[in-house]
Parts: sequence; C-alpha cells; structure tokens
Amino acid sequence: MDRKTKKWPKVSIVLPLFKEKKIPYILHNSLKKLAYPHNKLNLIIVEIIEKVKPLKLPGIKVKKIFIADRIGYSKAANIAVSKANSQFIFLINPDIKLEKNVLNIMIESFIKDIKTAIVGPKIYSLSKPKKISSFDLPGMNFNSTFGLITPIYPQQLHKLKKDTEVDWISGSIMLFKKSLWVEIGGFNEKYFLYWEDADFCLSAKKRGYKVLLVSKAKAWHQGSATISRENVEKIYYLTRNGKYFINTYSSFFGKIVQNINNFFLFNVKLFRFVFQPINRLESLSFMIGIIDFYLKATDVNKHKFLKKQKINN
Repeated sequence: MDRKTKKWPKVSIVLPLFKEKKIPYILHNSLKKLAYPHNKLNLIIVEIIEKVKPLKLPGIKVKKIFIADRIGYSKAANIAVSKANSQFIFLINPDIKLEKNVLNIMIESFIKDIKTAIVGPKIYSLSKPKKISSFDLPGMNFNSTFGLITPIYPQQLHKLKKDTEVDWISGSIMLFKKSLWVEIGGFNEKYFLYWEDADFCLSAKKRGYKVLLVSKAKAWHQGSATISRENVEKIYYLTRNGKYFINTYSSFFGKIVQNINNFFLFNVKLFRFVFQPINRLESLSFMIGIIDFYLKATDVNKHKFLKKQKINN
C-alpha cells in the first residue's frame, strides 16, 4: 500500500493450470475470501491442454489464455505476466490455500525497503496445517565458491518471527514487481519445471534487489499435486535443473566440485540400477537427468526419450 495516498496497487494473480478442468475448491474459496480490495485484482489463468470451467470471483476480473500443447511452468508464467498490466504479479500454484490477509501483508512489506523486489510467505503443509511444507523451503544462502546451498529447515522457519532476506523463495506462491520481470527477461524457460523460481530470485539478487521471506504472511500448499513425489519425470527435472542452476551460479572451483559430486552420484545410481531392481526407474531418471545436463538436451528431446523408455508416470 502507498502510505501517502493510502491506495492499494493493482495486482495480477497468475495461475498456470496443467490439465485442470476447474480451479481446485480450496484455492477458489481462498481467492473469494481475500481481504485485498477485489477491484484491484485480476486473475490470469493459463489453461494448458484443458479448458477451465467458468468460475465466479465477485469483483475480480478473470482472463483466460488457452494453450493446446504442453508447455513448462516457466513459459506459462511468462505468457501470463506478459499480458498483465499491474505493478505487482502474484504467482501461485493451483494446490494452494491462502490466508485471507496474506496479500495485504506481503504488499506492505515492499514499502519498508525500495530494494525489495520479490517476497513470499511462510508455507505450511495443507495436510498438516501446523507444519511447514517440506516442498517449499527457501534457499537461505548459495555459496558460489563451492556451489553449496544452505536451506532454511522447517523448524527454523516455523520459529522465524521477523522478515528475513533469503536467496530465493518458492515459486508456488511468490509476489514480485513486474518491472523486475521485465528487467530480468522473465523466467528462464530452459528449466521447464522446477528451479526456475530459484533462478529468478538469484538473478534479482545479482542485480542488487532483495528477496524477502515475510514471517507474518501465511499460506498452505498440498505439494506435488501435478506431478507425484515418486514420478520419474519430477526426479529427472529436479536433478537436471538443480545441476544447471548450480553450474550457472558457481565459480570455476564450484563447477569442479559439482562435477566430482555428479560423478559420484551417477555411479551410486548406476549401482542401484543394476543391483536394486525396485529402484530402477528412479535411478534411471536420475542418471538421465545428469546426462542431459551435460548434453544440454532440450525438453522436447528429453520427453520423447523418456516416453520411449516407458518411465513416465
């Protein structure tokens, strides 16, 4: 909120939906109950493969963008943000429950420091509402010298009482300035799924902006609603993109450390692939992820290869 004029800025809510015929009830209900002035909100839905049924959100304008082919989360977000004419972008996943004041609290956090460009709330588990979601832990610090990530652990995050600067927050629920998105050039579409949020935040940090975890803001996340936890495709993207992210932001020495680590992990997975048949699909997807990182394989080629191997869930 602008303290001088006491006016709330316009916010575009961006919601990518993959093969969803309707907005999940919990999110739909959360949006209706938002305390933020509804006349300052508009919802931009990217419908991927399936068209979403009509919905009623009193006072909130809704725009739908239909994409017939499968596209990645980063590209879907970019398409939606490019159509937004608001100062702020509120990027969310469909399996989210929002605390009614969460948007108000996060918007107010931008007033405290003009260098703040991205903020996020504490994210709890939807199935265990008093526990921090293990899917959405922020990155506290990335050590570029060694290519090492220091996370905030659930217990630390639960006890956090003040707003804290971090290196990145989860893209499952993220509020940022559109001007930042324009300056960075959007989310990096090479990631397709996973790690694009960390890349976006660290790109902002490299430009001198702040990424803030807002302690009083709360949301709940089901986690892995679109791709199950055991799904080999998820393992593939988390592996490949994690390697790509670390390599992008690491020093020369950090890249060497990563290569040694990759060699060790690849051989561990190879051993499991040969001698532990029950873990064969998980091991194979992990190894393909490492191989594709080095080959810089495109998502289209990767997807065809996985389909041929029949390891997609």
